[in-house]
Amino acid sequence: MAQLASFTVLIADDLPADQREALLDAFAEQSVMLREVESRDPVSAWLTFLAITGSVVATAEGVKAVAGAADETIKLAQAINEWRAKCRAAGVTPAARLEAPGRPALDLATAGDDALLAWFLAGPPA
Repeated sequence: MAQLASFTVLIADDLPADQREALLDAFAEQSVMLREVESRDPVSAWLTFLAITGSVVATAEGVKAVAGAADETIKLAQAINEWRAKCRAAGVTPAARLEAPGRPALDLATAGDDALLAWFLAGPPA
């Protein structure tokens, strides 16, 4: 049974529009719903999106559910890593962060591929 999980995606407002759209598309292609929300900081230079997913985190009812959730998590991490590689190839810093209550933020510009996957595999945000 899937459990809805949410986290926040922050994208630098100076990230080129095509790169921003490519990141949003990467989430959408992995069935992660994003909804733009108003930033808590009125002078923030970040666009803030609430990400909601039912496939990245699952309440395991068996081995297949666990394997399916892990597979979806890996696919999402791979999609984001591909986006980061394309940004860098275009000479653009992948200026985005992932945040969730009770967990350290993950800077997509500096985190390694393994750190991104580990962030998602850490389980549902608190």
